[in-house]
Amino acid sequence: MERVAITLGLITLILALLAFSSSRSFASLFRHAGMNLLDNRIYKGYYRYHAIFWSIFAFMLFIHISMGSIHIVLNSFTNDPDAYLHRYVLAAGLTGLLLVGAIVTSCRSLLGFLSILYLKNPLSIAQFQRYYKLHSYFWLMFLVPIIIHYWFSYLHAGGFWPH
Repeated sequence: MERVAITLGLITLILALLAFSSSRSFASLFRHAGMNLLDNRIYKGYYRYHAIFWSIFAFMLFIHISMGSIHIVLNSFTNDPDAYLHRYVLAAGLTGLLLVGAIVTSCRSLLGFLSILYLKNPLSIAQFQRYYKLHSYFWLMFLVPIIIHYWFSYLHAGGFWPH
């Protein structure tokens, strides 16, 4: 079960990187360096898959959380010496999950869906405009719990892959 959770975690990490690298937040990093990725034909083609990357990432994240939770619950019935590491991995993962929620709800990709619900463009709502401006910061904050999550997972597994 542990190897499945770790494999799913690595796949989920790759999908998170794909979702971020196909986002406007990523493109804005290059804009500060004087390059506009959205003018690049190849990047524009890649950018079109942002919502698909997000959908697959969300699905894999759900599966990873499920497998990790099963691993933690099954090991709670034994005298696992790494039980404290499980709690750290879980706490960092849940913090990351909350930030994923903030990222998704402040994402421009969600605007089309929200415009159907509100029957107007959400960017015309002042509160959403302020929240939307935090989107790139949510991505930045997301790095902290994910690094902690992977660090404690690494410690728990005794390396990159469990022995």
